[in-house]
Amino acid sequence: MTVIDTKGRSDFQYVGMDEVTHISPANYRYLFSRLRKPKTLQVPLRFRATANPGGQFGEYYYQRFFVEGPEKGRIFIPAGLDDNPHLDADAYRESLDELDPIERERLLNGNWEIKASGDMFNRHWFNIVPFDNVPAGARTVRYWDMASTDPAKRKKTRGRDKRDPDWTVGFKLTHYQGMYWIEDIVRVQKSPLEVEKIIERTAKEDGYSVAIRMEQEPGSSGAYTIDHFARGVLNGYDFAGVTSTGSKVERARAASAASQAGKVLISNRCRNILPFFDEADVFPYGLKDDTIDGFSGAFNYFRGPALMRVPSSVKKTGGSYWSKFNRR
Repeated sequence: MTVIDTKGRSDFQYVGMDEVTHISPANYRYLFSRLRKPKTLQVPLRFRATANPGGQFGEYYYQRFFVEGPEKGRIFIPAGLDDNPHLDADAYRESLDELDPIERERLLNGNWEIKASGDMFNRHWFNIVPFDNVPAGARTVRYWDMASTDPAKRKKTRGRDKRDPDWTVGFKLTHYQGMYWIEDIVRVQKSPLEVEKIIERTAKEDGYSVAIRMEQEPGSSGAYTIDHFARGVLNGYDFAGVTSTGSKVERARAASAASQAGKVLISNRCRNILPFFDEADVFPYGLKDDTIDGFSGAFNYFRGPALMRVPSSVKKTGGSYWSKFNRR
């Protein structure tokens, strides 16, 4: 956009800009000099702009409205798909699926904080290998990162989902002599009962030789969930809950280092590779990180027993295969 200096001859009581992140800050600020009126004119002075995240000057407008805005009285009003009842939201989502994950996240969810690349992973670090490349005698774990939101209980506006719920992820990782193989990724948005059935079915498909770990949420509800799976759903399997410590970034550091060193391979039969890559490329700035959480949990399983925690109720009752290794 080019602004012509009118030598002070133009007065505007209203200035509006569309897609302002593509307009230079100098031109944007200049138009404030044209925003004026005679004392006798009973019209308010207004300056309005619309924008999507990103754009050539996106960082400037993020600083202006999100960082400095509250203190200086600059108001940002978010708007999403649900705010336009005339738009075919489902068709638009399908169109956005053709974009790269960064631009899709900006346009679909209005994410101003996502960056062009994350700090910890890169999809090009992972080589895809034949499924039979995994050596015999390797150790394998299936780590479950459970979604905290039941998809059936999502808030809706005008019949449409107001926010995208988390994913339940079952990440299968194999380790042998310093190398790692991502063999399979289960990624679902289902009700708790359906998830329970999927976990049970997946355990049967993996077999008893595959350890099963699950993130244990804080408090009594987390302990109850682990005990429920240990006594019933996964009784007889090498199963335990894991209490996470530190931030998501801290938990992902070891997996990140191994990935960058080329020590993590992916089976050509692995499901949900693309969602894993999409999350990896933007972590930790992306809106979703459930698959990376599953990767971190599975990777840290091989770092030593200090990271594993068996629920006390299972130790006492002998409710799982894993408990017999903790008896005194």
